[in-house]
This record gives sequence, C-alpha cells and structure tokens, in this order.
Amino acid sequence: MQRAADVMRTKVACLPAQDLKTSVLRAIQLCLPDAAGTLGGQRLLVKPNTNSPDPYPASTDPVFLTALIEVLHELGTADIMVGDSCGLAWQPAQAVHEKLGIPDLCRRLGVRYVNFDAGPWRNVPVGGRELKNVQIAEAAFQADRIVYTCCLKTHRLARFSASLKHAAGFLSPEMRSRLHDGDLESNIADINLAVKPDLIFIDARKCFVTGGPVRGWVRRPGVVFASTDRVAVDVEAARGLSSFWAFNRLPKNPWDHPQVRHAIALGLGASREGEYEVVKG
Repeated sequence: MQRAADVMRTKVACLPAQDLKTSVLRAIQLCLPDAAGTLGGQRLLVKPNTNSPDPYPASTDPVFLTALIEVLHELGTADIMVGDSCGLAWQPAQAVHEKLGIPDLCRRLGVRYVNFDAGPWRNVPVGGRELKNVQIAEAAFQADRIVYTCCLKTHRLARFSASLKHAAGFLSPEMRSRLHDGDLESNIADINLAVKPDLIFIDARKCFVTGGPVRGWVRRPGVVFASTDRVAVDVEAARGLSSFWAFNRLPKNPWDHPQVRHAIALGLGASREGEYEVVKG
C-alpha cells in the first residue's frame, strides 16, 4: 500500500520520445495528477527557448511546441500565449522568432504570439544573492499558469542550460546585459525568485554536450524530462547530459552545479534526491 507521502512526492518524468504527444500527455499526467483541473480553463503562457535563430537543440523545436499546444488544447486550455525574447547578440527578437517560425505556428494553432522585447516590463524586488531587483516581461504576470519548453545543452558561460537558465528569457534587454556582471550562475538563480513555472518540459531528444548555447556536439538521449520542480528536473537532465563523453565544464555530480547550489540556497526546489521521484518509461 502506497504511503500518502509517496503519492504526493514531486515527480520528475523521464520518458522516451518516440511519439511526442503521447509522451507530453503522460508527463503532464504524472506531474499534475489533476491536469484538466490545473490547466483547463486557465490563461497559459508557454515559454519556448528562442535565444537565437539557430535550430533545435539551440532553440525549441517547433514540432515539440506544436505537440505540447495540441495536448493543452485537448485538456481544455483555450487561452494560450506563446512568448519569449532573444539573446542580445541576435536582436531584434521579432526577426529571430520569424526565422524560427513562431508567429506562423501560433496563427496555425490559434494561440497568441507575444514578443517580450516589445515590453512592457515590471520591476520585481527579489533580494537575491547579487541581484536585488529584476525587470521581468509583463506577460509573465498576465497568465494563470506558466509552462516552460526548455532545451538541454552545455553553455560556454553558464556550464549548462535547462530550466533555471530558461528564466533569462523573461528579462528586459537592459537587465539581460547586467546578467553577466558578477557571478553569472548565481545571477541565474536570483532571476528565478521573480518568476515560477507551473510545469517544465526539457526536450532532450537531442542536446549539446559541448559548446552552447547556439552550437556544439549533438548527442541524442531520446527522452523528454518534465516536472514542477526546477532544481529536481535540472539535476536529472544534467545527469543525462554528463553521461556522454565530451570536453566540457560539467561536474560529475549534478548537485555540484553552481546554478543548482545557488538555487537550493534560495529555496527554489529540491535539496536532495530523496525529495522527489524519477519516473521512467
């Protein structure tokens, strides 16, 4: 007989991705047992990774984004926004999004497209380790629920990029330029005090195991990670990333990632493996 603590424990789904819609739906059901009640009838912001115009795994795969939105519609969510900014080196964001096909995808699926870089921005006090205030896209506060569609990749400055790093896309260009002042990995954790996703997907069918964020050696884990816990899902995704031989700066133990350590210190998620359950297959 299952104990109540086991039933309620946070899940990290690690599912094979042969059929994306099946995997996405299964992941949602694992992470949100009352998925229709949690997501149905809510205003959703789906935030992809559109840091640059480079194709998946540098940016969110439109095929994955389409599968997710179709599943969300089937769960009864009719009001969906898809929004992001882009990295400073690739501005303007509108051009990046058009090259990736995001506005066309939104029109085809009947959802709203939002370019964060068009503003407005909200100043949010966070009292982080280094960042005390951050400027976040107002769209983040217009949604009832936020869903991430992250890529998995090494990052030449932040070591790796998954859900914690994903939050940088909410920053204003001015704030984004300040992100690299001081300790980048600590700053990444601080941003996460301003905005919290309700559901996280990390599309790890493919990943970068060197370089990043726009190009690197590609490997194919062939899985989709999902969770409601940013730290837990990043630890498990980073564990998968480190399983491939490559020259990079990833620590052997994913709990040793500075992003992860700072996030734990800020109370952003799990602090050890026993606090969540990994569900595979």
